[in-house]
Amino acid sequence: MSVSVIVTVAIAALSALVFLIVGFIVGVIVKQKTSEKEIGSATQEATRIVNNALQEAENAKKSRLIEAKDEIHKLRSDADKEIRERRSEVQKQENRLNQREEYLDKRADSIEAKNESLSQKLKEADEKLLEIDSIKKSQFDMLEKISGLSKEQAKEQALLMLQKVGLSDKVEAYPAQLSGGQKQRVAVAVSMICGKNLLVFDEPTSGLDFDSMAQVAGLIRRLSDIGKVIFVVTHDFEFVCRICSRVLHFDEGEMPDDVPVVMDALPKLRELFSVKVNGSEGDREGGLGYSDGKER
Repeated sequence: MSVSVIVTVAIAALSALVFLIVGFIVGVIVKQKTSEKEIGSATQEATRIVNNALQEAENAKKSRLIEAKDEIHKLRSDADKEIRERRSEVQKQENRLNQREEYLDKRADSIEAKNESLSQKLKEADEKLLEIDSIKKSQFDMLEKISGLSKEQAKEQALLMLQKVGLSDKVEAYPAQLSGGQKQRVAVAVSMICGKNLLVFDEPTSGLDFDSMAQVAGLIRRLSDIGKVIFVVTHDFEFVCRICSRVLHFDEGEMPDDVPVVMDALPKLRELFSVKVNGSEGDREGGLGYSDGKER
């Protein structure tokens, strides 16, 4: 083989090698360029994604900050409201406590005043009891003198007479606690004890209702039944018709009339007592009509 051929072959081989190397280098360069482009594109995409993520994060952060501010504002508002309510409740409790304290102070003052008043009343009651005991003693002394009985006998008779006139439950009663009729019955009881044969009653039915008048009339009839001579000063026509046997009419120191209380004298009695008849005859006479002259 000739040298030229060998050289030609070597040159061809060398050229081929150079082409290969150049192609490789060109491929590497092209690949590198492509990679750089892809990398740039990827970098841009990554940058975009990162920016979007940062923007979303920022937006989320702002949104959360706004929500947090709203929540904080709501919490503060609720807390302020609760504080106001509690302060109001505390103020109300303080007001109630102050009112209660004022009430207790007034109550204490009232109780103190009542205690003072009660003490005064108890003192007055003690003095009144002493006075009543003194009055009772003087009354029994007077009753003893009038009746001629001993104190014990007078006391026994007083209790017995009170029982007879239906006032045994009023032994400890004050005069002011008795009605007009009860006072008259006490007077009758005294007259039953005193032992006097002549008794004078001055207007014994003044201010009494019909039932009380009837009771007093019954008691005076009982005195008459045991032999007492009784004079009654009265303007009560019904009372006269119930207990009296005679009516003595006094006028300016004189006695112009002496009228028996009988049915025949009824017109005269009506005239004396100025009685007008407004119903059936005898309605106001309490059963008058007996002609035997006995005491009614």
